[in-house]
Amino acid sequence: MMGGQGDGGTGGREERSIPIRFEKCPVCGQYGFSDTHHCPPYWEVAVADDPEDVHRIYAIDAGIAAEIFVGLWDDEGVIAVGGGQIDVIVTGSDGSITKYTVDGTMVPRYDAYETVPSGEG
Repeated sequence: MMGGQGDGGTGGREERSIPIRFEKCPVCGQYGFSDTHHCPPYWEVAVADDPEDVHRIYAIDAGIAAEIFVGLWDDEGVIAVGGGQIDVIVTGSDGSITKYTVDGTMVPRYDAYETVPSGEG
């Protein structure tokens, strides 16, 4: 039997509760549980035509970092709405450099819900 008799199984130790919260990480900006969150690796990403304007993006791999970057960079939707493309350069923390062409599309979505005419049902 774990713990002492009548002590709730704590072995005489005082139990302290650590509050677990689902919150935004101040480092990577992703949401997770405070007790289990680990930031993904970071990548330095820039538009190929402007390699000096580098942004740090946290993502699980370089391709996802390129996609996240363009989603943030394309704040007016030029790439997504126009169906365009842009070349970006992604540098890993190990110094590896990869060039990606990122394109975007806006996909319309339509939802239908059955309605009951007035006076019926």
